Formats: sequence, C-alpha cells, structure tokens
Amino acid sequence: MSAELRTGMKQSVKHLYLAAKALVQADTELNPIESADAAEAERLSKIPQAQILQAQIPQAGVVETNLQAYEARDWRTYFASKLQGKGLEIGPLHRPMVRHDGMEIDYIDRCSVAELREHYPELNKLPLVEPNIIGDAETMEGIQNDAYDFLISAHVIEHMKNPLSSLEQWCRVVKPGGMLYLIVPDKRATFDKKRVRTTLAHMVLDYKRPSDQRDYEHYLDYAVHVHDQEGQDAVVEADRLVETDYSIHFHVFLPSDVLQLLRWFSENIHPIEIQEGPVMAPGSDEFHFVLKVG
Repeated sequence: MSAELRTGMKQSVKHLYLAAKALVQADTELNPIESADAAEAERLSKIPQAQILQAQIPQAGVVETNLQAYEARDWRTYFASKLQGKGLEIGPLHRPMVRHDGMEIDYIDRCSVAELREHYPELNKLPLVEPNIIGDAETMEGIQNDAYDFLISAHVIEHMKNPLSSLEQWCRVVKPGGMLYLIVPDKRATFDKKRVRTTLAHMVLDYKRPSDQRDYEHYLDYAVHVHDQEGQDAVVEADRLVETDYSIHFHVFLPSDVLQLLRWFSENIHPIEIQEGPVMAPGSDEFHFVLKVG
C-alpha cells in the first residue's frame, strides 16, 4: 500500500470520526437525557417523554405558577361586592353577575334572547338575560366615553378576535378610576383543553394588523380540536362556523397568559392597575382579575 493511499485512508477515517462525534453531540443536544450524568439520567428516565417535551414548549404547558390566590371561595360574590355605581355587563346569558343594592347594571349583547336561542339551540333550556343594549362588545360602538363606573366581562375576552382592541374599548367606556372585572375560562378545564395557548405576540399582531385569514385559522383550530374534525371535514366545519358567525373561543388562556396580556396592554395602550388577580377556586373552570382603569 502506497504512502499516499495510507494518508488518504487516515484522513477519511479522521473525517468519519469527526462526523460521528458531531452527530453524537447534536443528538445529546436534542435529547438532554443522553447528555446528563448517570443520576440525572435516571431521574429523567422516569419522567414521560411527552412531559419533558411539553416543558420545552411554553405555550403547550399546563402548569400555572402566577396565581395570586388559589382557594375555595365564591370569587364572583367577593368581587361583585367591590363594584359600585352604574355598570355594564357584556353577554350575561344565563349567568349574570351577582348584584347588590349599590349597583345598577346595563346588559349588552350582540343578539336579543330570541335571536340567541335561534342561533345557539344549546341555550334553549337556559334562563337567559335580555340585554337592554344590542351592540358589539369588541367596538362598543354607540357607547359614550366614561359612561360607566365599572364593566364586567365574564367569559367574553376569549370570544374577541382582537382582545387588546376590545380591552381598549372597554377602558374607554369606563370612567378614569373605574373598575374592570374580568372572568376568563381556564383552558385546562374547558373544551379548549386540547388547544395550544394563545401567545402575546399573536394578540399584539391581531391588534396592529388585524387579519381575516388569521381569524379563519382560529375557526379551523376550533373545528379540529373542539369539534374533532380532520382533513377536508375540518375545513368544511370551519367554513360552517364562519358562515353562521358562530361565536367561538378565538383565543385560549391560562392565568399567566392573561397576566402577560394585561401588563403589555397597560404599558403600550392604556394604563390599568391590576388590583387583584389572577385568582381562582379549586375545581373551577375560571379565573378572575379586577383592574382599575387609569
């Protein structure tokens, strides 16, 4: 064997060794279990791979770490007691806010009770509240500035295509120093449990550059993960939801997602102060915030 051939073979072997070493290194970076020491590898081996992956994808996570309080309490009654004067409640349906003698409430919805029952047959057996204002909760068109001492939004913000714009309009119709009471469904306890949480970046984009196409993707996501449709059937179902103007949950949240949303809103759109929240009760499907409008 010539010296030239031996040199070539040595170089080829060296290249193969370096390539294999690079592959091993890349594999350990993708699979941290392999690069951990023995004790850590043993610990991680007992954790389901899906849980490890989920921890690496924040919007897929389901662990909440930002609750101000987690206790068995009737939070609706507790917060209602803090609301005084004239208020506006959006979409009360069959579960209007608890009232007391110190409050007067107007109700706004996009449909009358008769229209709601026609559009949503699942509501037919429920005792619905008749709204005295028919209007758009997202734009509050026709509602004067500083018209109310407080506003109640219970299971509403998730229905808004543009949550930041909606918050802006809700603050507009509340007097400075007035209160905004938000109740938001926790995706872990609703039919949204299979859906991925909405990112702040997505909602900022909705605010700055609204998009019908992006809204349609929410309908499609809803068709797939709530109505369990696949492929072309999912597209057909999404088209049906759009054509009937069905009020889906466009966005889905954990408490920390709404906390992040409110902080960004206060810093960039309209000043608000989070007075209490997020709080929730064990076994509940909702969490609560009380905000002071600046």
